Amino acid sequence: MNQNKPYWMSLGSGCVWAVLGLTVGIIVESGPGSSLRKPVLGLMGGMIVSPLIGLLMGQVSRLFAYVEGLMRIIIAGASLYAASVLFVMGSLLLQFVISGHMARDFWTTSFGAATIGFELSCVVLWPAAYVNHTLIAKAWQSRRRSIVGS
Repeated sequence: MNQNKPYWMSLGSGCVWAVLGLTVGIIVESGPGSSLRKPVLGLMGGMIVSPLIGLLMGQVSRLFAYVEGLMRIIIAGASLYAASVLFVMGSLLLQFVISGHMARDFWTTSFGAATIGFELSCVVLWPAAYVNHTLIAKAWQSRRRSIVGS
C-alpha cells in the first residue's frame, strides 16, 4: 500500500482542489441575482479532470525533496497557477464538447481566468498548495525508502 500512497494522495488532492476551484469560481461569478448553476456547469469540466491534474501536481511534489526554502514557495505558486490554467482549460474543453464550438478566446480565457482566480485567492491557496506539496513529497520519500529498503 505504501508504494501507491503518493498516487492516491495526489488523486484525492485533485478532488479536494476541484472543490476549492469551484468555490473560487462561485466567488468570482457571484453577484446580485446569480445562481450556483452557472458556475457549477461552467466549471464541471475542470472538476472532472481535477484528479488527473492532482496526479500531475503530485509529480511536481517530488521536487520538494531536492529544494529548500524560497524555491519551494516558488514551486508551490507556479504549480498552483499551472493547475488553475489546466482546470480552466478542462472547463472550456467540456463546454466545447457540449456546445460543439470552441470558445473564441480559448487561450486568453484559460490564462486570464486562472490569473484572476489566482490573484483573488493566492493568499489562502498558495500556502495550501505549499502544505499539499509537502505532504505528498513526504509520501514520495516514504515510498522511495520502502523501495530502497526492500
